[in-house]
Amino acid sequence: MKDPFYKSVQQQIKNQIISGHFNEGDLLPSENELADKYKITRSTIRHALDELVKEGYIVKRKGKGSIVSLPNRTLGAFRFRNLPGTIGNIDPIKMIFIKKPQLCDWDDYFFYPITPEEKAAGCIYFRRICLLGDEPIMLESTYLSNFGLEALTEKPLVNNSILDSLNSIYLIEITRLQQELKEISADKALSKIFNIKKGKPLIQIQQKFTTNRSNLTVYSRVIYNTEKFNISNS
Repeated sequence: MKDPFYKSVQQQIKNQIISGHFNEGDLLPSENELADKYKITRSTIRHALDELVKEGYIVKRKGKGSIVSLPNRTLGAFRFRNLPGTIGNIDPIKMIFIKKPQLCDWDDYFFYPITPEEKAAGCIYFRRICLLGDEPIMLESTYLSNFGLEALTEKPLVNNSILDSLNSIYLIEITRLQQELKEISADKALSKIFNIKKGKPLIQIQQKFTTNRSNLTVYSRVIYNTEKFNISNS
């Protein structure tokens, strides 16, 4: 039996918090805005928000609304500072596939240790670039083990999000995020992608998303164009 629809909305909003679309202290869109966005009733939205309150992801403030309050500091993700329209219904940021989700082998020298079971299952991999207008601001590479997840290579991502797709198709929830940050220099390929000079500094963030399936982890490597944009984890 499927979970009530509020559970899907609850998980989608939680995914946005975990992935850094909303950060601690952010004000979520109003109940009316969320109801319009998800095409459901306010009572369903209210139920989803109440569950997020119980889980510790948001707090409600009378006269203000729903405010993000992370239950675990390791969930906080980095984001761009002062980008207009990244919260709410207007979003000028576009995610464009460089490589669509496809089955492949794991890299021999992967950036996180993987288990023999993950190695044997093979990898689902895709790569996207994030644009603000025509300006490239982020390059994202995502990897996960193919434990019966072939549908991810056959259908468009739900809400253009791998986290929402896992939840909507397989009822897989993200429970925790670990991330490591380091500065790298733009090589020839990255200088071409970001339209910057070779050797310019960039920020790379490696992410490991733990799920409610004990054998399934989602890995991501994100490179930010800090030549023209700033990021923050606050």
